[in-house]
Amino acid sequence: MPKLLQITDKPEQGGGIRRAVDQQRRMLEALSWRVDLLRLVPNGPSRTLADKAAESGRGAVSVRLRGGPSQAASSVAALRRAAQGADVIQLHLGFATLVPELAAAAAETAPLVTVLHDVSPFEALGPSRGVLGAGRSRLPLREGIGRLRHRPMRRALWHLLCERSRLFIAPSAYLARCAVAAGLDEAKLRVIPHAVEAEVPAAPPPSRQAPVVLYAGLISEDKGACLLVEAFARLRVPGARLVLLGDGPALPALRRRAARLGLARQVTFHGRVAGEEVRRAMARARCLAHPSLVPEGFGLVGMEAMQLGRPVVGFGLGGTESWLVDGESGLVAAPTDAAALAEAIDRVLRDDALADRLGAAARCRVERDFLEPRVAAALARALTAAMAGPAARLSEGVA
Repeated sequence: MPKLLQITDKPEQGGGIRRAVDQQRRMLEALSWRVDLLRLVPNGPSRTLADKAAESGRGAVSVRLRGGPSQAASSVAALRRAAQGADVIQLHLGFATLVPELAAAAAETAPLVTVLHDVSPFEALGPSRGVLGAGRSRLPLREGIGRLRHRPMRRALWHLLCERSRLFIAPSAYLARCAVAAGLDEAKLRVIPHAVEAEVPAAPPPSRQAPVVLYAGLISEDKGACLLVEAFARLRVPGARLVLLGDGPALPALRRRAARLGLARQVTFHGRVAGEEVRRAMARARCLAHPSLVPEGFGLVGMEAMQLGRPVVGFGLGGTESWLVDGESGLVAAPTDAAALAEAIDRVLRDDALADRLGAAARCRVERDFLEPRVAAALARALTAAMAGPAARLSEGVA
């Protein structure tokens, strides 16, 4: 029975990355792997009560970005203890609490597999590298200064991982291209997508639903929730409604914006809801809007809607190109264009035949390429090959 140690800093409710970590654990355990979790938690003044509480659960290492030799040595020792007996270590990137000393210790303890989730590992390389495509919106001053201060450490971390990892796994061809542009040896890289649960019944066809547009995710400028409301204000479809599930920094301002646009009755904000309620809302909607303004690493929520037979309307940036194909699984609008997004949504709401055709094709695409058993087998093959050594031949993707 192979033993895997996963390393992440995301708590149980830690968004899409933690969902992917837990999903991979569940898939591998179904294949008789033993999977342990090591969670890195920040130490110092910024540490929250939730961080402290997490240390009483599954393994946790306290680590600070700026710590003296004793702090680094203590964290390294804790990581080595957690990794005892591991056949392979799976390091999930997408966080700031990792320091080069911990990454080096992981690579020295067992074969190291680094998993990409988003563009954050490449941000420290600077805009001149040109690996990120569309830029992010302006950061708050304090956060921007913090990222600049830690950029040298993160740059060193990236180069260390490129050298010491046996294998990198990216969920999309987009992130794979970013990694290669940032200096990763393409021979070390495999694309294995995120998966959706198998055997989820299809919902009734979109044409049988009311003209409801659903958004599920972080309510922020970057994710396009604000632009979506602007686009919805342009619609003239009788009875059309917009339902937003999620919380985030832009939520209070977006509520006020919807009211000023006269959409108080057409736009509903439900806040953060459980996963099962998200699926029920998808089944009741005509389509899912995925208007992210920045390149996504993958975009799992879109595939979950597609599995239920719901077409997706979005901008197709970044990793969403893996599953959002214009005219097949949904409609792709010109990026960042509210008018173009409104036109695409309008087509799906007004044309029953189009909505049903796109929804049926979307479900077929998910069942063909993205179900858990297929993805789990590819993941297990890649990890097994990494355990065998650098010279082992690694199978490509999920083929």
